[in-house]
Amino acid sequence: NDVVLDFNGVSVYHCELYLRPSADPSQVGKQLLCIRDSSKNGTGVRAGPHAVAGQGADPNSPWEPLKRDVLRVLEHGWQLMVPLRSRKESLQLPEAWRTLTVYVGSKPAGLPGAEELDGEAWE
Repeated sequence: NDVVLDFNGVSVYHCELYLRPSADPSQVGKQLLCIRDSSKNGTGVRAGPHAVAGQGADPNSPWEPLKRDVLRVLEHGWQLMVPLRSRKESLQLPEAWRTLTVYVGSKPAGLPGAEELDGEAWE
């Protein structure tokens, strides 16, 4: 496990992220970031506020539940909700705790303070 979330409702192997080659002949050599859910409580995805324009990047847009054991391509700026269903008795974990935004590329662009990260300047 490379990313561990210690929340109720998150499975030991909740979901997996993959880099897969694009099947599109016009994108030879391009790698696509994919996700596969293997959990009982589900994983959701949606276009986040940093998603490419035109993908419905409304921060209040509904979560798309992933089908179990099916690969789904994630684009730059998309968000994951892990777990999608998080309820233990009357306790509901806050959505912000369970949300992960994915940035695809070699350098994050347009983020405040992106010129330095952990005290090291981007080259």
